[in-house]
Amino acid sequence: MAKIKIDVNNLPVLTYRFLRMNEEQIETGEIETVEARISLPEKLPEGIRKEEELDEEGVQAFFAQTREKIKESTKEATPPNGDTSARYETQALPSGMGREVDRLLASCGVKAQVFRVPAGEKVKEPLVLKMHGQEAEEGKACLARQVICAEEGAEVSVMIDLHTGAEAEGAVGMQTLLLAKKDAVIHLYQVQMAGEKVQTFDDIGAVAEENARIDIVRMDLGGERSYVGCHVNLLGKKSDLQVNTAYLCRKSQQYDMD
Repeated sequence: MAKIKIDVNNLPVLTYRFLRMNEEQIETGEIETVEARISLPEKLPEGIRKEEELDEEGVQAFFAQTREKIKESTKEATPPNGDTSARYETQALPSGMGREVDRLLASCGVKAQVFRVPAGEKVKEPLVLKMHGQEAEEGKACLARQVICAEEGAEVSVMIDLHTGAEAEGAVGMQTLLLAKKDAVIHLYQVQMAGEKVQTFDDIGAVAEENARIDIVRMDLGGERSYVGCHVNLLGKKSDLQVNTAYLCRKSQQYDMD
């Protein structure tokens, strides 16, 4: 049993502190953390490979070359006043919610499920991943992590469904890391339908290389307090990002997005 207390959604550039917008904090009482299992279809869509799961060290190694490309692309840039990019330096891939999510996942021993689409493969069917936070119904915090990699010229659609029972009172969190290599396309669709007593967080980190495109569509419909962070690095020429979001906040629900 432990308390979760992490600072998330740090702004890329700090603003006046009295606005209380520089970061948000996720905090729980004493809670047990468990690794949630993402439900996979009985048969993966043709063209998608599921690889060996990775611990934190493995995820760091997976994105090592990408991190070097990011450093190379920004080495001559002059950061603005209040720049917070140093906070991303320890991450496997810069993400919207920041380094403390990586640390939480690592400390809880959460492994990343890895899905790869080979070069030139155009996957016709979407990959559907379902996270039913059953442990949250027992008052626990369930955590998951996944990596999606589209090799050069590949295209894939991924749908992630996060939901819990209506009476659940725990916490649910996940991190999704995307890598679209040259000329690749990744479509990510996410729906969050947690119970109204559940804290949720959803962290996204992504890179689009030359002429690659990442499309993100997400809907947040449930949860007592919901935190979402998205950081996408357009690393190559003509790389593109499209994001469409929708959320529902009723009664005492709270929603924070960066």
